[in-house]
Amino acid sequence: MFSCLTLFPVDPFVCTTQAIADIVIHVLLSYPLSMDPFVCTTQAIADIVIHVLLSYPLSMDPFVCTTQAIADIVILVDGSWSIGRINFRLVRMFLENLVNAFSVGMDQTRIDAVLDAVKNLPYKGGNTLTDGKSQDDVIPPAQSLRDAGVELFAVGVKNADENELRAIASEPDHTHVYNVADFSIMSSIIEGLTKIVCERVEEQDKEIKGESAEQETRGAPQDLVISEVTARSFRVSWSHAPGSVEKYRVVYYPATQGGRPEESVVDGTENSVVVQNLNSLTEYQLAVFAVYTSSASEALRGSETTLALPMVNGLELYDVTHNTMRARWSGVQGVSGYTVLYAPLTEDGASDEKEVSDAVTDLELGALTPATEYTVTVYAMYGEEASDPMTNQETTLPLSPPKNLVFSEVDHNSAKLSWEAASRKVTGYRIMYVKTGGRQTNEVEVGPVTSWTLNDLTSVMEYEVAIFGIYNEGQSEAISGMFTTDPVPGPVDLQASEVTTESFRVSWGHSVPGIVLYKLTWASYDGEDTKEVIARGACAEERRGSWGGGGAAGRGVRAVGGPGGGRGGGAGEVAGGVGVRGGVSFSFVSSRPSGCASSPEARARACAPSARREDARRH
Repeated sequence: MFSCLTLFPVDPFVCTTQAIADIVIHVLLSYPLSMDPFVCTTQAIADIVIHVLLSYPLSMDPFVCTTQAIADIVILVDGSWSIGRINFRLVRMFLENLVNAFSVGMDQTRIDAVLDAVKNLPYKGGNTLTDGKSQDDVIPPAQSLRDAGVELFAVGVKNADENELRAIASEPDHTHVYNVADFSIMSSIIEGLTKIVCERVEEQDKEIKGESAEQETRGAPQDLVISEVTARSFRVSWSHAPGSVEKYRVVYYPATQGGRPEESVVDGTENSVVVQNLNSLTEYQLAVFAVYTSSASEALRGSETTLALPMVNGLELYDVTHNTMRARWSGVQGVSGYTVLYAPLTEDGASDEKEVSDAVTDLELGALTPATEYTVTVYAMYGEEASDPMTNQETTLPLSPPKNLVFSEVDHNSAKLSWEAASRKVTGYRIMYVKTGGRQTNEVEVGPVTSWTLNDLTSVMEYEVAIFGIYNEGQSEAISGMFTTDPVPGPVDLQASEVTTESFRVSWGHSVPGIVLYKLTWASYDGEDTKEVIARGACAEERRGSWGGGGAAGRGVRAVGGPGGGRGGGAGEVAGGVGVRGGVSFSFVSSRPSGCASSPEARARACAPSARREDARRH
């Protein structure tokens, strides 16, 4: 709280709401009636209170800085809208008391906001919020001022951010940072603040005056050397500065605009320091200062660029299957982990990512596509920062096809296929077969078996066969081969019996089931005429007439297969007389019919071709 005074006694009292009210009432009662009527507004009351407070004689003599030192003191005042006009008048009162504590003149302490200017300081408003938290970053400009040798004091009111005040002010905080709860009590820090400022003006004046006497024993460090450069650190070394150096300050910051300065401080007996926690591939500006008891030297300056982060090496892809592969690499010291990216080299191939700890340097990559080339990239991670990549490529294996295709038990209308299993992961097989040169392809899917019989084939026909392994991931390459079906087997046990001058009986046995038709052909020995007849497959014998007096020779019986027996294919044949492949030979001489022997005309009628053909049709 601060002291204030009524208009009656001159004793100080506590300025409370009641005290202010008493002042206002007294003024209103004393207001001359001849003057314009007084309008009681908040602004009018505030004017009265501030006038009384400014007119009140302090109960104690105020502190006055009597130093002969010369100093430039600059006051930065918040005039934003958040202050308010009433509070801004209290700020001006605070500044007046501050200025009154110093002797202002060209040869003495110069304050930019001098007394008359303070009294007329306008309230402009704006968005600067130094009574709370600043809307911009106050640290860089404050640091720049300190680096330039300016000593900073920070005064906050009401909701001021303590951390921000400390960041602005010079050290130590307890003498350079002030924070009051309300504008109305700002006068409570006037005396302490003016004493500290006065003392620092005197101390700096002594430091400046004593500098010329000590210049011969003071100077900047020399011979800047930067070594042991890594991605995150480097060592800064220098030759000692002359005189009694208390410590060295090494200031460093990224050369890019907006880089925040950092510093390392070492004892005056040291001449090197390792600067750490840097960014990789970044240029840094450096300045080394020798710090004496009351001053600091000029800077020894230089620059250095950090290296790239150590990257993974020795990336190897191995144990490749159709849907997996393993990746391994050499470990890197100081990493926080590794990131592995892998993607197929296809236009629509999506990439996958795995993050592992620093202890993992061998990893299986799964769910890959068969017969596909992949790019695998490994990054060494340093927190949120990644090294340059190490990349390798490998192609997954195709899905394993079946092996060793074998054809067996081939006959006129079927064949058995056998093969070795493709893999334990196969779910089945797709069998495709087609007549060589044909257009229609037949297809059948089977389970995880290793043999299958193809039926309903055509006899004496070449077939091409391809077998694919089926997996969850797709279809393998094919194993292929060719085979030819056999002819339809001919009849067996061909016999002739009941031979007369006009006919004979031919008998045979069935060789295989499924025969649809038999074709029987015969001719005379002299080969002048040949006859044939078609018999149903169910028949096992036929009786046929003969002609000519010299006898007949059987040419053969041919079996024609039905469905499953070779549609359009070759027929098996058994024959007598003439040697036909697979036939049984036979021959006989018929008894001469009397009609044919007694009369040439009768022989002609009996043995005419038309009669023979009709006889054949009847049978």
